[in-house]
Amino acid sequence: VSAYGLFRFCAIAQDDATPLFMSTPMWSGGMGMDTRTIGLMLLGRGVTLVLMVLVVFPRLKRRHGALALAKASSLIVPIGIFFFPFLKSVQESSSEAVLYVMIQLCFVILVFGFSIGFTSVMILVNNSAPARVIGTVNGCSQSAAALTSAVAPAVAGTLFTWSL
Repeated sequence: VSAYGLFRFCAIAQDDATPLFMSTPMWSGGMGMDTRTIGLMLLGRGVTLVLMVLVVFPRLKRRHGALALAKASSLIVPIGIFFFPFLKSVQESSSEAVLYVMIQLCFVILVFGFSIGFTSVMILVNNSAPARVIGTVNGCSQSAAALTSAVAPAVAGTLFTWSL
């Protein structure tokens, strides 16, 4: 239950901080992108998410199992989060095309980690609870996710503001 809440917190915080970082003016440490460009970048992220959930995850789960995928996602997500701020350096030293490819690569890492993490942890939660309490356990998981979803944007926005 706590793992599901933690994954949710990280995902919502990243989702909140991404457009802030991309839209903040370059002189303030952001990427200075316009809303159209940010929207196109996030569209790519959405398409990637759909492909991960519908195509990639089922195959990986059959081959490796939910526990291995949950462990893998707990390693992959921090890597994506760690490298995201370095996109600013890519922006300053590379062409626009290279920057867009690197943004999408970072999104692929994050989407892969979060999508397999959420799904795998929920499968593990469902498989670990006896049938008589599965509703209670799912309710607790969803409550943890809702709580962290409410808190994460405020935390991410505050941390982003302090980083400027």
